[in-house]
Amino acid sequence: GIDLTAQTLYVNSAVAAGGNGTEDAPYKTLTEALRHATNDTIIRLASGTYDRASGETFPIAPRDVLQLSIVCDGETPAVFDNGGVAGARVFDVVRCHGLVMSNLVMTGGSAVSEDEIGGRAEGGGLRLLFSYDVRLFDVLVEGNKAEVTSAETASAFGGGASVRSSSVTARRMSFSANRVV
Repeated sequence: GIDLTAQTLYVNSAVAAGGNGTEDAPYKTLTEALRHATNDTIIRLASGTYDRASGETFPIAPRDVLQLSIVCDGETPAVFDNGGVAGARVFDVVRCHGLVMSNLVMTGGSAVSEDEIGGRAEGGGLRLLFSYDVRLFDVLVEGNKAEVTSAETASAFGGGASVRSSSVTARRMSFSANRVV
């Protein structure tokens, strides 16, 4: 379960920028909340669309955090939409042990081979790397791609998601219209 004594930060894409992460003055972007997240942080998202137009930065890249929860409390999910911009995944998670993600949509992500080490494009919507005990609940990964754009030895896989050197439990997770090109 979620530790109710953890630091809690709030995010709402519909508010003006400049909040402090409290319930009364939420951050506008998840990227901003992640800058303030430490171990044992719960980030509570309002339902809505988080995209470049609302100020979100892609890829959203949690790094080196233990026991981080990214949870949308709304009746409808928080939609993270990169808009198909080449070379930017929706989420790029590295070394986040005990990560929980719930009630989210990841769409419009694009991983390209020229940006990858060894020429591999992987996980346009979500890449999990060196992250253990990751739990994904009610997550839709839709309309993402991994694309070979250069190099004869390049490869692409996991248009929607890629999990490498990680352990994941997923419940009510769906994949739709993701592709490898």
